[in-house]
Amino acid sequence: MGVFPRTPAGASSLLVDSARLAVDGGAARLIVKTTAEAHRIPTIAENITALEQAARTAERHDPDPSPPQDTGMYQSARALIEATLELNPDVGRALRLAFSCGCLDVPYCLHADNRGQARSYIDSDGRLAWATVGAMPLPRPHRPADTPAAKSSDLLTALAYVQRTYDQPALESQAGHPAPRAEEFSQLPPPESGT
Repeated sequence: MGVFPRTPAGASSLLVDSARLAVDGGAARLIVKTTAEAHRIPTIAENITALEQAARTAERHDPDPSPPQDTGMYQSARALIEATLELNPDVGRALRLAFSCGCLDVPYCLHADNRGQARSYIDSDGRLAWATVGAMPLPRPHRPADTPAAKSSDLLTALAYVQRTYDQPALESQAGHPAPRAEEFSQLPPPESGT
């Protein structure tokens, strides 16, 4: 998910959107975060407030009746699962083999068992997309040939995408003017304690 929104309004908006998405997707469970997540471990009262807000949102939200957009995510997940399970009938062994041969590869993961050949990025629509898939059994991404190689600053920008998306409207509303640019978000001071 990356960096969590720092403003209470941004964190609350993310919770509301998450609850609506859970309803639209028919999810059986939702991991609920509080407005304190970016700063500290939340209190029991903050957890209860977040749970109640998510429940109210879910109860009031009518599922989107339009058919879901085919993003290819289901097909990709299925291809990864099937390719992994073909390696060994024992799931534990299959997973170890899948990582060792690159059939499974986690972008930017530094674990010694991870090949580290896959890379991802946030596209112009805000969707997570593959830049490279390494040896995973997935279609090769269609990025222009002149696309520059990913830099560490690209990873940091991608990790802060959710924070920027949800905090920017809250910061603009509070300040009465445009919020800080993307590169300034990492320099924002934490809120006063107790807020």
